[in-house]
Amino acid sequence: MGMEQFMKALAIFPQIVESIKKMDEQEKMEFVEKLGLEGEEKETACNILTCFQEGKTLSPGQQGAALKLLEKAMDLGQIDLATLFSNLAGGGP
Repeated sequence: MGMEQFMKALAIFPQIVESIKKMDEQEKMEFVEKLGLEGEEKETACNILTCFQEGKTLSPGQQGAALKLLEKAMDLGQIDLATLFSNLAGGGP
């Protein structure tokens, strides 16, 4: 992830967290599916989203996993910040 992408991600992070908090189970699963995750990464993403929804603090390991998953999605071109925010806001492709 480039510095510019990282700074943009930090700028919209509060909106991302609020959007995640409002997701129901189906929306959460659909969002994880859109990221193209499978297996352990999919489970990790769901656990991280649940922590955000419940207001729990992420462990250092979860924080690292969350960053890696975000970087992976962005680096693979599966999703950019505009798409990510659109998906979280209820829009999307």
